[in-house]
This record gives sequence, C-alpha cells and structure tokens, in this order.
Amino acid sequence: MHSSARIALLSLFAIGVWCTTPALALTCGASEVPVHIFIDPDSWPGEISWDITDADGGIIASGDYNSDSTCVVDGECYTFHLYDSYGDGIYSPHGVELYYDNELVAFFTGDYDYGTSIDIGCPPGTACSSSIEVTEGTYTAPAPNSWYEFTPAEYGTYIISTCDLDNTCNTQLWVYDHCDGLVLSEYAEGTVYYNDDACGEQAEITGILLEGETYYIRVGDLGSSCEGTSINWSLTYAGPPSGCTDPYACNYSPLATVDDGTCIYPGSPDCPAGPDLVLDSTYFDGYPSFTSDFSLESYDSDWDDCAFEEACVTGTGIRYVLKFGVKIKNIGDVDYHLGSPTDGAPGFVYSDCHNHWHYADYGEYLLYDSLGNEIPSGHKNGYAVMDVGCFDGTPQYGGWNMGISAGCYDIYGRGTSCQWVDLTDVPDGQYTLVARINWENNPDIDGHVETDLSNNWASICILIERDEPGGEPTVTRVEGCTPYYDCYGEIFGSATYDCNGICNGPARIGDLDLDGTQTSDDVTQYTTEILDNTILAATCNDANNDSDIDVYDATLVNGCAWENLGVTHVIELCDLPYGFNEYGDTVTYSIGEIDPGEGYLDIYSVNTTADILAFQLKILGITTIDSVVPMAESIMSSDFRFAFSNDEIIGIGYDEIGYEKNYTPNPVARVYFQATYPTTICLDYITNAVNEAYHEIITAKDNGCFTLTGLEDAHAAYGLQVSIQPHPVTGVSVMRFSNPHNDTFELRMLDLSGRMVSETETQSDHFNISNNEYLPGVYIYQLTNGTESLQGTVVIQ
Repeated sequence: MHSSARIALLSLFAIGVWCTTPALALTCGASEVPVHIFIDPDSWPGEISWDITDADGGIIASGDYNSDSTCVVDGECYTFHLYDSYGDGIYSPHGVELYYDNELVAFFTGDYDYGTSIDIGCPPGTACSSSIEVTEGTYTAPAPNSWYEFTPAEYGTYIISTCDLDNTCNTQLWVYDHCDGLVLSEYAEGTVYYNDDACGEQAEITGILLEGETYYIRVGDLGSSCEGTSINWSLTYAGPPSGCTDPYACNYSPLATVDDGTCIYPGSPDCPAGPDLVLDSTYFDGYPSFTSDFSLESYDSDWDDCAFEEACVTGTGIRYVLKFGVKIKNIGDVDYHLGSPTDGAPGFVYSDCHNHWHYADYGEYLLYDSLGNEIPSGHKNGYAVMDVGCFDGTPQYGGWNMGISAGCYDIYGRGTSCQWVDLTDVPDGQYTLVARINWENNPDIDGHVETDLSNNWASICILIERDEPGGEPTVTRVEGCTPYYDCYGEIFGSATYDCNGICNGPARIGDLDLDGTQTSDDVTQYTTEILDNTILAATCNDANNDSDIDVYDATLVNGCAWENLGVTHVIELCDLPYGFNEYGDTVTYSIGEIDPGEGYLDIYSVNTTADILAFQLKILGITTIDSVVPMAESIMSSDFRFAFSNDEIIGIGYDEIGYEKNYTPNPVARVYFQATYPTTICLDYITNAVNEAYHEIITAKDNGCFTLTGLEDAHAAYGLQVSIQPHPVTGVSVMRFSNPHNDTFELRMLDLSGRMVSETETQSDHFNISNNEYLPGVYIYQLTNGTESLQGTVVIQ
C-alpha cells in the first residue's frame, strides 16, 4: 500500500485511539498556526527523527522521538518529513500523529522504509499535494515551482512547453507520477520526464503519457531566474505514437500504437544498424577551465545516509567528492530501449532512499593510478535513463519506460545526487578519471546491441594534492598522462586478469567447484572446508581479500550466486574481491539458556541496528555438536542454513534472509551437544558476522559461562548474571544480580544516543526500575562493581 493511502486510512483510526493525547502548551503569533507532533515510539525510538522544511527546502524545525510542537506561518507551504534510520518505519500500533492548526492531518505507522513526508498548509498549486487540476490548454504559473495535476483521457504523446509563450526567464519543467515520498531535485531525479533549455532558455517535454494515470507537472526555473515572475506554459495532445508496430520487423517501435506503414524486415539493406551511445567528452574535459566541468565539494555522510547505503561514498563523516556532469547521446539509428521497471524489465533496482527506480550496470566512473591500478572510490551506481532532449529525433522515453531514443540524449548534471567520485581516502598523486557507459554492451530489452563501443568513454587526467594528511584535497587537470589499457591492449577496456593471472580467463573468485560460475554449491563447499580447516586463503577463494577465509567469504559468494541468477544488488557482489567493515553495527552473542538433561544450549543475540545475514562462532567446553536448529522466528521458514563441526557453527541465509534486529537478547539457534562432565561451557570466540547489506560488522560476546558437574546441574561460572522481572517495565520491575559480598554496585541508565539518564548505587542484590521515572523507550543499562561489568538493554513502557 502506498503511504498516502495508509495515512488516509489510519488518520480515521487515530482519532478514536489517540483522542486523549494532551495538547502541548504552545503560544503562536497572530499570523502563525501551531503544528503538533505526537510520537508514540516503538521499541526502537533512537531510529526516529523528523523535520519540517519550508518551500525552499530550509529546515525550520526538527526533533527526535519525543513529542514536540512548533509554530509556522499561516498560508505558507511546508513539508513534514518523518525518518527512520533503519529503514523499516514504526511498528504498529505505535506511530506518529501530525496536527496542523489543531486538526489531525496524518497518522504514520507501519513500514515506510527510510522516510515519508506530507505537505501541510500549502495553498493550491504551491506543492505536489495541492496541485491544481488542468486539461489541455495554456496556463500562467503565478510563481516558479507551481504544481499542476493532469490525468490523460487517452494514451498518447503530449507536449508540455514554455516555448514561444513570451517568457523572459530561464524555465524548467518536471513531470512526476507520485507525490508521496517525493524527493525533489533541480534535475531529472525521480521524474517521469524532465527538460531544461529545449528552445533557448525555455523548456519543452514531448513524452508518452498513459491513459487514466495521474501526472504532476512542476513548472519552475533554473536557480532563481524567474523569482518574482510568472511563467506561461502549455499542455497539448499530439496524438497516438506512430511507427512500425510489428515486433518481427528490424525497425520495430515498441511504444507505437499506430502503424505508419514503415516496417522493414530482416534481410533488407535498409534495416537500421542499431543504437550507438556516445559519452559527450565536452562535459568531461575540464575546458575552458577545470571548474567549468568539475567542482570539489564536501559531503557529510552518516551510516543511514542514502549516499552511504548506495556506496556513493567509501566511508562516513566529512567526505571530499569531485562532482561532474555527463551527457549521453544516442547517435545510432535505433532506440536504446531498457523497458519498464514496474513490468519486470531486467536490470532495475528500486531505491528506497530516492523512491524511484534505477538502472544498474549501465554507467561507471573509474579512477586509475599511474600504474593502471583501479583505485576504489565511491560513485554513482544506478541511473534513471530517459530522453532529456533531442538533437535529431523525437523523445519518447521517461521514468516509466526507460531508454534513449535515436537522435536524443540524457544528461546527469553535476548537482545530481551521487554524481561524483569520493576522493577522501585516495592518496595524493596523479590519476586518470574515466567515465564510461554500457561498457559490456548489454543488449537492450528489444535485443539491440550497440554498433560502436569506442565512443562510450571519456577521460581526464587529474592531480590530487593536500597540504596535510587527511586534509581537504586540491584537484587540478594535468596534461599528457598515459591512458590505461587492459590486458588485451584495449584502451580503458574491461578485460582483466582472472584470479589465476590469465587475461580474461575463466577462473572466478569463489568458484570452488570449478564449474565456471559461483553457485550455492560453492557456498556449501566454503562452509565445509572452513569447518574442516582444509581451506587456505588464495587469490581465487579470498572473496574479501583479507588473507583469511571465514563466513564473510562464503556470504559474499552467496550474494554473487544470486546475481548469476538475475538478482540485482546496489553493489555488484560478483565484482570480487569486495569487502566493507560497517563499524556502526554491532552484534553481541551469548549463551542464554542451557539444559544438560535435554542436551542443548541456546545461542542468544542482541543486534540493535541490523538484521544478521550470517555468523560464525565457536563454543568451548563441549565435545560434539549433534545438530543446530533455528530459534529466531524470522528464519524459521526461510532458507537459513547451519553448518557445524564438533565445536564451531556457521549460519548463512542462503535466500538472503537473515534474522531480524532486536534490542534484548533473543534466541537464534538451539545447539544439541554432548560433553564430558564436569565442564565449563562458554562462547569461545565470534569469528565474524555479516549484516543484510553484505557488510562485515562488529562482533562481541558476553562473559557468561556455565559450569556443568552433571546432567542435572548448571550454574554460572563467572560473569554477572542479570534478570529483570517483569520485562518490559510497565510499572515497577526488579533487576536482580548476584552480590554475596555486599559490594557497591552502580547502575547507569543511558538513552540510545549514549546520554546519561540516571545513576544509582546499592550494596544489595537488586535495583527497582519504575516506568514513572523514564520516558517510554529503550534504554541501555550499565551495571558494575568496579571489577565486573555488564551492559544490556531494558524496554520501558
């Protein structure tokens, strides 16, 4: 269900459930109205944040999981944004109520990915949600960024234009197919169609619109060119698209509905040759000055940032990125047609961050050092391919059905998100920056391949310098650097030595059974040989190039195996070796329960920030593992497989489904074992764990061990053992722990940001925790007597 529908339905529900919510005290000015945000957080309040932006995108208010209020100017347009750093929204029945001028306008709950938004207080035509309905005709937008809504009565070609209408400023046009969750840009991101400067400084879109589909037209300007000025624009129906409608013809037009009698069939000398994409080097040569095509800017990246999620940056914090634009022209005589992502066309990935589809494996930006080595640098990994303009053709393709028509072009301006290379971690020196598109010459959805790949690249030589290590780099153009040639001698070619050192050879990293491709059988062979200790790191099996073989290697190969079956990831997992350490995620394992009489122990996990796709750990004090069964509900019915030796366990989600995050210790696996008594059973070490993004994460274990003197006996050998009953805390709960010597114990309670909330001491064996002393949410407790310490989480409702 789209968020807009969910909001409408749940607003009615919210009136009955939350009508007793007390209003927050607030006094607004005479020309202002109040906005109240009532938040009932779920068990992960630290993931919740929000802000309110004005019409220019400036943030006027923001907050976390605490309810809040603010005043806004009456009659002006604002957007309320609700964020979830993990990407799964707020678990029902919890949620967020939004009041504008004391009227409920939205209730948010459920899975809204990383965020959702709604416009509030917007006069007609000032926001997507308050678009003015129009039909064909000529109109005057009173100001830039005016919004209109159009629903075509029939399928066909429509022309939206600001040309020849006496406009005197630089105009732009955008067409979208949704409002909810729309991420606005001054470029083509998220659009169905976009144009700038089709006729001088004026814009014109010629595109195919679907019958009965609602489109949102944004009439605006470049920068602030039209500020204080109205914009004239028109909407015209040009008729159904015509062309050859026979799919067996060599000039078949896939979007045409009217046959114009021009079909040509294979064997005819008049058959067109094919598409020919060319990367316009004038956008990428740094002339007449380097800054005319490139700009170095800083970018602040966080763990939950879209740029980080999509590997546009290689780390977090302040990143230094070199921005540039590219223009891709189709100079061939056949369209390069990629198809409709919503109809299942291959190669598309939906971006939860940007709320639109991207085409993967299309364009890439590469950095080579002076020796021809490719240097890792974050860059754009997905593209929305469309006709932005034409030089000798008729535009057809947009966000709903992607491609570039013959005689047309696509543009990614340097302001487009991720249109850069991340130079933060690139050492000083001379490099060759290469942009290339469709380098593998993948056939389009109609089976066409390009006629010429020699024009699919552009390059520039750059020098990176810094005044001090880790500082902001300076980037300049240099002349005459030697271009990179692949092992076949092709300039900027893609042929590489395989892992056995053979140019374009057949060996693949992770193909342990040597059948020519990575499959799930290879993953199973990894786990077997890891547990048997019969595998040594080598160039053809070390999937993350760390000179060690463990569950991370097997998991990366599993992701590659899915790509070989047609699954697309944001990161190409078959481009091995690959590895990423995500220091923002931690998983802590423990032995949560042990029953020597039944011969089992349960492995518990606390993983507050990520689902766990794979793990590897070893148990001390047992002689044999007989079997391992899943305990986490999320992997009960999935293909999460356990492999084990006498004392070691590997778990991998073969179907790319891991066990879900949780703040409190939850059972993951039940291990049936044998032991020689007496014995002390502990977690020996945690080798590794992998999150659902295929990133290696931080692992930890608690120090709880159990001494077994026989089948009927189990007690803690060392380490603090804590119980909280009842839990979650709904009134007064008791935290109990062992304190036989009446030591002084200190209990600290912290919120999820690490801020100290309370600190108390006792010489007894318990603390009382009252929900009256804390806001509802999840807290971190730290219990210590100076020599022993334990940290965990407690949920207070």
